[in-house]
Amino acid sequence: MKNLFIVLSLLTVVGCHRAKSQQHQGSDMPDFTFYTLKDSTAFTKDDIESGKKSVLILFDTSCSHCQAEMDSIGKHYNEFKNLNFYLVTLDAKAEIARFMDKYGAALKGKKNVMILLDSGHEFIPKFQPTKYPAMYVYSEKKRLVKSFFGQKDVEEVLEATK
Repeated sequence: MKNLFIVLSLLTVVGCHRAKSQQHQGSDMPDFTFYTLKDSTAFTKDDIESGKKSVLILFDTSCSHCQAEMDSIGKHYNEFKNLNFYLVTLDAKAEIARFMDKYGAALKGKKNVMILLDSGHEFIPKFQPTKYPAMYVYSEKKRLVKSFFGQKDVEEVLEATK
């Protein structure tokens, strides 16, 4: 029984280490296929606008931390307006609409903000977030600059996007 516990503990540690090692700074953005909220068109990493840094945010409409983070980013939109924002969720369209009306109103209709649906449940296994919201700042060349898990001070996010 003791040996089984040791083996399971080692497997857990190795698995956690392997998952974290795939999220290191400077790594390439993983391939994915999400779908646009507007018309359900497939959207891949090749569709990400080049020449600008990009921020991918995994959010859940019922998550209070996601709600606060989206509101905070909206309040600082002028400082973020030179970035591409891709807001990714697993939620239904009606829930997303309510969320954006209440917490993301300052981001709605902005040319550099796109809402994407993760209908194929790819985000979590490919990006390996540990908490909601999960934010990934990528360079113009789609290399990871910084990742954030859980609600963060908007100043930290701004600093990573400079």
